[in-house]
Amino acid sequence: MNQEKILLVIDQGTSRTKACLWNDRLELLSTGYCPVEREMPRDGYVEEDPEGIWRSVLASTEQALTEARVPANRIAAVGLANQGESVLAWRAEDQAPLYPAIIWQDLRTVAECQRLASDHNLARLIRERTGLFIHPYFSASKLGWLCRNVVAVRTALRKGTLRLGTLDAWLLARISGGKVFVTDHSTASRTMLFDITRLAWDHELCRIFSVPLEFLPKPVASAQLVGTTDPNRFLGIEAPIAALVCDQPAALLGHNCTSSGDTKCTLGTGAFVLMNIGNQPQLRVRGLLTSLGWSISEGSPSYYLEGGIFFAGALAQWFCNNVGLIENPEEIETISRQIGSTEGVYFVPALSGLAAPHWNPLVRGVILGLSSKSGKAHIARAAMEGVAFRLREIVDLMDQFHPITGLKVDGGVTANPLWMQIIADMLGRPIIVSRVREATALGVAKLAWTTLEGPQSEKKLQAHELDIHAVFQPRLSVEEREQRFRKWKKAVSMALNWQSAKEGDCE
Repeated sequence: MNQEKILLVIDQGTSRTKACLWNDRLELLSTGYCPVEREMPRDGYVEEDPEGIWRSVLASTEQALTEARVPANRIAAVGLANQGESVLAWRAEDQAPLYPAIIWQDLRTVAECQRLASDHNLARLIRERTGLFIHPYFSASKLGWLCRNVVAVRTALRKGTLRLGTLDAWLLARISGGKVFVTDHSTASRTMLFDITRLAWDHELCRIFSVPLEFLPKPVASAQLVGTTDPNRFLGIEAPIAALVCDQPAALLGHNCTSSGDTKCTLGTGAFVLMNIGNQPQLRVRGLLTSLGWSISEGSPSYYLEGGIFFAGALAQWFCNNVGLIENPEEIETISRQIGSTEGVYFVPALSGLAAPHWNPLVRGVILGLSSKSGKAHIARAAMEGVAFRLREIVDLMDQFHPITGLKVDGGVTANPLWMQIIADMLGRPIIVSRVREATALGVAKLAWTTLEGPQSEKKLQAHELDIHAVFQPRLSVEEREQRFRKWKKAVSMALNWQSAKEGDCE
């Protein structure tokens, strides 16, 4: 009797790594989790220990195998989702990291990006080729910084032993014993070095950002065989690597958003709204990014519009670790339920700048409207509303491209029903929460089975829409919702004005 095929999907995220086992009917068998610690050694610096990331991959995979009682030799294939813009430099011969991983939230290259963005012709060129705005969020300036500022990186470059790339390229090198050095089109499209129409690294952009192209990984389709895992390095698993894709578009596919106009939002460390726009990039949508979602070996790539928020669920962790407002992240809901409204308190969650549609990395968070009656419950609830208002900004822009009647959501924040209701109220649209939170891993699983089973299985990309756990309907009147949104936009204007004010303006 034939045993069912089992697929291992590794979802390496910012705050934790998840390993999921799926069968060929796209049923989730088990999930392993392992947290990943971020470090902030200086203002604006956000880093992670690469070896800690690697240990989290091994630990979560081992946990998933143990939970499902699946031996390593039963794994039919491996797929990988990654953080996207986070980068690393390492040695080719042993995959040893040469510097901590620089995470997508890192702002150390703000000054460089502002200087480049002041050249409007260059900004237009980058927008037309990559679909992105010049911003430290993306990989290009981080990779250039590594090449200019880290002695070990410069030494490896001179010796010809340097490897540069996003975290997926390094993890693939690790699990394959150094035999695989690739990234997929979706992840490459987040670097600001990749031409999303030609599907190739751009020589001119690599030169501008001081990134040696010859040390970057080969861009490949998201669904194709790229190599085999090394059992001596990867827990005894020897299986083909069948899919690799950036985490956000993987979740888009996991939500079955395969037609133009289909939209989802992943609410995790940050919040990212993605809309499928079909097989042609749209490069002039105001304030929004255009990136490549996924590509099949023999098919056309799928593109999407994106609007991101850098601090969403991370706000609860920030309240806990940095401010002491709450004792654990889950408590943000508990204390917010103590009051029915913020009573005029507004929070702009710009702790790492404002992304879409503002793209201002220097603006900082503000809390306005405090009174003698205000307490931590008002601030916590205002923070949740601030994320909802940021989503409103993005969804309103996407609505002009294709009407959004309801928003599918996934991610850890969806476990907070009050937050979901607040988002529904501020967007004026139903919020549809999936029963399975592993939308990213499901998207990777779909791509991997497409690789293994051939073109006839591409129907799996359109299959298996996530079950609905809950639908949150808006309760606020249109008048109240619009009044609150107008006041919050005033708070954003004040944050932007504060950032742009020069010393001495108020003296």
